Amino acid sequence: MSSSRRGDPVKVVIINTEYIKTDALNFKSVVQRLTGKDSLNPAFSLKDKLSHGGTDDGRVGMNSRMSFRDLDKLLLELPIMDDDMYQFCVD
Repeated sequence: MSSSRRGDPVKVVIINTEYIKTDALNFKSVVQRLTGKDSLNPAFSLKDKLSHGGTDDGRVGMNSRMSFRDLDKLLLELPIMDDDMYQFCVD
C-alpha cells in the first residue's frame, strides 16, 4: 500500500454500482441489506405478523407496513377455488 507525503496510508474505495427496484415500504430494508446492517428483527418474523392478521396485538386487520411482495406471497398460499366455490362467493 502506498503512502501519502505525510506517511498516512491511502484509502482506496471501490464502488460497485447496482440498480435495485423496490417499493417505498421495502426501501429501508433494501438499504440496510446493501450496507450490511441487519434490517430484520429475528425475534419477530414475518410469519408471526401474518399469523396475527398483520397486527402486533392479535387484532384482525391489515398492517400498513406489509409490502406488495408480502401480499403476493399470501395470495399464492390461498387454496385454488373451483367453479362451485366461486359461484358460492359471487352469489
